[in-house]
Amino acid sequence: QLFNEAMDPATWDGPNPNLPSKGSTLHGTGRCSPCAWFWKARGCNSGFDCPYCHMCPEGELKARKKAKVQAIRMGVLEPAGKAGASTQVHNRGALKLNQLI
Repeated sequence: QLFNEAMDPATWDGPNPNLPSKGSTLHGTGRCSPCAWFWKARGCNSGFDCPYCHMCPEGELKARKKAKVQAIRMGVLEPAGKAGASTQVHNRGALKLNQLI
C-alpha cells in the first residue's frame, strides 16, 4: 500500500531537490532508468534535470541490458517490435523475378 501511495500522482509532491536527478525519484522501486552518462568521465550534462537515475551503481545499465537479452533468449520476454517481424523477413528474402525478365 505504501508503494501505491508513493506512485499515486495525487500524493506526489514532485521531484525531491535532495536527489541527484529528477530520474532518481523512482530509484529503489525497480522502475528507474539508469543514466548512461553519469558514470562516464565527462559525467551527465543535464545534472538535476536529467530524467534518468543518478543513484544506480556503475554498471547497472549494462547489467540490465544483459538480463533483458538473457530473458529474450529464454523466451520469457519478446523482443520489441516483433509483431509482424516474421512476415517482413519472409517478404524481404523473396526474389522478385519480374524485374529480371
